Amino acid sequence: MPRPMDLSSAAVRIPFSRIDWEDITFCLAPLLAAEIPENLRRSVTRVGILHPPLVREKKKNTFQVVAGRKRLQAARLLAAQQSCICLILPPTIPEATLFALLLEDNTICRQLTPVEQAIFFQKALHYVDEEEAARLFLPALELPPHPYHIRRLLGLLELEEPLLLGLHNGFLDESAARELGALPFKDRMTLFEVIQDLRLSVGNQRKLVAICRELATRHRLAVATLLDDQAIRQILASPDANPPQKAANLMAWLSRKRFPNLSEAESNFKKFVGGLQLPGNATITHSPSFEKDTITLSVNFADQEAFLKTWEKIQSALAEPEDS
Repeated sequence: MPRPMDLSSAAVRIPFSRIDWEDITFCLAPLLAAEIPENLRRSVTRVGILHPPLVREKKKNTFQVVAGRKRLQAARLLAAQQSCICLILPPTIPEATLFALLLEDNTICRQLTPVEQAIFFQKALHYVDEEEAARLFLPALELPPHPYHIRRLLGLLELEEPLLLGLHNGFLDESAARELGALPFKDRMTLFEVIQDLRLSVGNQRKLVAICRELATRHRLAVATLLDDQAIRQILASPDANPPQKAANLMAWLSRKRFPNLSEAESNFKKFVGGLQLPGNATITHSPSFEKDTITLSVNFADQEAFLKTWEKIQSALAEPEDS
């Protein structure tokens, strides 16, 4: 990493009119997600900017925002001020140093989203090569300094804007997003719409994509065609179910399609148990996924005395047969 810089004497009040707002060289947020966060709005309204933005001098007496763009935007819009104290960086500072400062500023209090990380490297690679970028910046993201991780992040930027925004805002899982990226456009957007409408958890997002890909391959169908099944349409359009209920019904339907033999075995087992007329304190379960033929009887007793009374009656019946 570049050497630490002494910025203690570089604090200067800059008029907003001298900031080049059109220059987004160091902006990491997707443009469609560039609004000011509500918590920042409230903070700037109450006390102004506590953490001075970083700007670099440009020609014609203007300044380029390196870090703190949203802080500046919030101050301009909400604090009824015409200027803001910023830390001024000289025009000769190397771009690699600027990106290091940008990364430090953005990771002080939070982790960059996967989309922000991808945009960071997309921009940094205009000034440093892949090997140098990996060495300089990946450790700050707690990633090994190998270019593979940069290429993996950059692949996310091939996703459509709605998916990028979902990933950036945290309701689309990164692993699910990568799986979606491997699908044709219509399949990808159909699955994303389901994820978005049902507000699927991370686990269900991954299961949905994996099961749909498996079933589509097995039946030689497009995923969009698979999800156009009448039964699925009825689940998704049900007026009597909320999103979590629809999600549970959809995952159950897909699981039955994925493991038809298991679903049939489960149905037969339920019929078997239903015909036993078990008392309320007893349950019978099968082995996981019916991997074995064994079944387990569980009985609840009020106390040890109640257990011992029953144990005396069933002990001999439960004795293991002697080896012949």
